[in-house]
Amino acid sequence: MSQSNLTTSPQLRTMFPDYWRINSLVRAEVSELDDAILDWTSDRWGWSGWSIRQQTSHMASVPVRWLIGKSE
Repeated sequence: MSQSNLTTSPQLRTMFPDYWRINSLVRAEVSELDDAILDWTSDRWGWSGWSIRQQTSHMASVPVRWLIGKSE
């Protein structure tokens, strides 16, 4: 699938309507956090097993992995 097909795909825009806003939304939340906060994890709570850095990387990769799966 070419880059132009990805950005104009009605299916992509239906499945991930706010994907194009994720970068700015996440950046606004984490831009002033230092590395210690971005990389903090804990075994105390289930939600804290992944650091902020891991979670944002995962969020960014989900649509890409979905597209790769659709092109195979």
